Amino acid sequence: MKKILLGLIVLLVTAVVAFFTIVPVVVDGRMNSVVSPTIPDVSPRASALHRALFVADLHADALLWGRDLLERVDRGHVDVPRLQEGKVALQVFSVVTKTPRDMNYGRNTGETDNIALLALAQRWPSETRRSLRARATYQAERLQDAVLRAGGAITLITSRDSLEAFVERRGGDPMQVGALLAIEGLHALDGELASVDVLFAHGYRMMGLTHFFDNEVAASAHGVSQGGLTPFGRQVVQRMEQLGIIVDLAHASPRTVQEVLAVATRPVVVSHTGVAAVCPGSRNLTLWRLLPEAQAHGR
Repeated sequence: MKKILLGLIVLLVTAVVAFFTIVPVVVDGRMNSVVSPTIPDVSPRASALHRALFVADLHADALLWGRDLLERVDRGHVDVPRLQEGKVALQVFSVVTKTPRDMNYGRNTGETDNIALLALAQRWPSETRRSLRARATYQAERLQDAVLRAGGAITLITSRDSLEAFVERRGGDPMQVGALLAIEGLHALDGELASVDVLFAHGYRMMGLTHFFDNEVAASAHGVSQGGLTPFGRQVVQRMEQLGIIVDLAHASPRTVQEVLAVATRPVVVSHTGVAAVCPGSRNLTLWRLLPEAQAHGR
């Protein structure tokens, strides 16, 4: 009996250790595999043009995974060594706080939570188990820690002045990388308007209103309602504009896009999307989605 009990304890300990050490790496590797590490041949003319450009990538969710941004890895597509090698000047780090089970482009609800188990396996702080805002602030702190350890190789962009200063510095040192914090879906507000200010204080300067499901702010292109901005969402957009936070319409429903464009007083972005005329899809853009007057005239 004692041997059986001891065996069960050893098995349990082994399972726990594997859950916290091996499982996150395996999941990361499967979900973020690199198809081919081989760099294709590039013509001298294209290479010269690339070196002359200010390259900005508006979307990467590297902070979701337990990697050190300062170390080169063989999975995912973003770490500082590869950003430097690829001559990427500005990287937007988009934070994910919740995704639904069986996530798809068609129809999702917000009842399930894929990130909860991942956060537990990666030993995120205990408050991240019950607060999506805590997940957002934790990932922001991970980026800030990388900036501090990078010895000047990374600059966190938090204002127009800091961006202009970075651009000037990078002119003399093309190995420098700018980082901008963004978020995918304002379910991360935990339903509180004051959370906009909290996230701003943690360095967020671009916010996507929705991700793969409808939330308290607005409807998603992949949600159930296909509605638009909620009354709370209108308050959120107004507060974002007051603080100078960029409104990101990636993953937003057509009605959400139109209603934001109707009330916005500052430029908005769609950080990652496609053109529906070339690649049909619920999240890709059309004039029908962007221009209410096109709908009114049946165009």
